[in-house]
Amino acid sequence: MNWIKQCTSYTIIGLLVIAAYTLCITDTSKVISVNNMNELNQYINDNDCVIIDIYASWCGPCNKFAPLYEEFAAKYPKICCIKIDGEHVPAAKKRYKVTGYPTFVIIKNGDKIGQFSGASQNIDRFEKKVFKIFESESLQ
Repeated sequence: MNWIKQCTSYTIIGLLVIAAYTLCITDTSKVISVNNMNELNQYINDNDCVIIDIYASWCGPCNKFAPLYEEFAAKYPKICCIKIDGEHVPAAKKRYKVTGYPTFVIIKNGDKIGQFSGASQNIDRFEKKVFKIFESESLQ
C-alpha cells in the first residue's frame, strides 16, 4: 500500500514538472513576428487596427524598445501588433520608405494612416503618438 502512495506522489510531481515546463516554453508574446510580405499582408487584411514595428536586430533603440512594445500589445489586445525585420524583409522597408529604425506604421482597415520613426523609452509617449494618429484619422 505504501508503494502505491509513493507511485502516486511521483506521478503527480511528474505531471506538475511537465506542466511547469510547458508553461515556460509556451510563447506568451502578444507581438507577432512576421517573416515575409505574404504574412504581413494577411495580418493587415485580417485585422482592423495594425501597428507594424519595422526594426533591425542590430539596432540598439529597437532592442531597448522591444519590451515596451510587448507591454503595449498586452495592454491593447484589439490592436494587432506586428514586428518585422527590415533587413531580412527589405520589401517591407521599401513599401513604407523606411529611412531609420525603428519605424512604426499604423494601419486602419487596410490603409496606412500614419507612420513615425524612433523609439521612446516611455510607453506613455508611444501610446500618445499612436492614438493621436488613430484619433486624427477617425475625425476625417
